[in-house]
Amino acid sequence: KFHVPRLVFVNKMDRVGANFDSVVEDVRKTLAAYPIPIQEPIGAEDTFQGAYDLIEQKRITFSGSEEDPPEITDPTDEDMEIIGPAREQLIERVGEVDDVMAELFLTGSPVDAPTLRAAVRRVTLARKAVPVMCGSALRNRGVQPLLDAVIDFLPAPTEVPAITGQN
Repeated sequence: KFHVPRLVFVNKMDRVGANFDSVVEDVRKTLAAYPIPIQEPIGAEDTFQGAYDLIEQKRITFSGSEEDPPEITDPTDEDMEIIGPAREQLIERVGEVDDVMAELFLTGSPVDAPTLRAAVRRVTLARKAVPVMCGSALRNRGVQPLLDAVIDFLPAPTEVPAITGQN
């Protein structure tokens, strides 16, 4: 209705009944949006530890303290078994709505993080897709990556046309 690019943050991943994939499907059905998960949760409910950044291919974990920044590390081989297929699916889903990414996907070319980030930004600004992230805001888990995503994927105030008023 307002033609505003948006992000989705799946909150309360540390609560009983948390299901990231179910929420992504609900975004597609209920909101009639095209969700593209840019994170994959590490655990759920009481085992929620953080998320995998599918664009940078990093592991983001959160300590017990709410004030501590997230710990960003390189993934292990076990982590790459989860990140690899999820990142391929991300590239494919972005490619379905972005011609540049579709060409890279179809030719089998490797996609680096800046190229993928730029493609996610293009489809978000064009309102063709909605990036999906996860965390637990009450415990400050996932908030910093969410704020980084706002900067990376949403328009700056200078990129938005002026508001027109009505008399």
